Amino acid sequence: MCENILEWIICYYLTPMITNAMPVLISGNKPIDNNVSFIDGKPLLGKNKTWEGLLVGLVGAYITASTISAILNKPNLLLLASGAGLAALIGDLVGAFIKRRLNIPPGAPAPILDQLDFYAATTLYYYLLDIDDVTSRPIYLLLTALIIMILHVISNLLAYAAGLKKSKF
Repeated sequence: MCENILEWIICYYLTPMITNAMPVLISGNKPIDNNVSFIDGKPLLGKNKTWEGLLVGLVGAYITASTISAILNKPNLLLLASGAGLAALIGDLVGAFIKRRLNIPPGAPAPILDQLDFYAATTLYYYLLDIDDVTSRPIYLLLTALIIMILHVISNLLAYAAGLKKSKF
């Protein structure tokens, strides 16, 4: 479906990357976990995972997917990329759940986990849908993971400089 590595990243991972970054743009006050603790007594997800952030992420996923679909003239990409955005948000929530189990407070960095939780969930989404264009290109998956790690660090530094995040990483 997508020919070269750049087009492939745009088709399959740009929407999840943007979606994953969107929730930081809003300061929500309605936690997804409703301040509930898990069986270990720790917060389920933490105060930074809010319904408002999830909604902003979903809207961002749809807008990004729509734009990419229109620019590349690939109408079937709209639904696929929108779903990938949802998968990215779910991956981020799973990452928050894991961080709480590891006693890492909300907003505090967790190297590798912070960079790849949404990527892993998005890739799993494509595997479950058996999207051959993704599953048959392991070198693209590896390069994409490396690019995401680099972009994540850069975007966190920019968000920190803009006052949107409390931690540089």
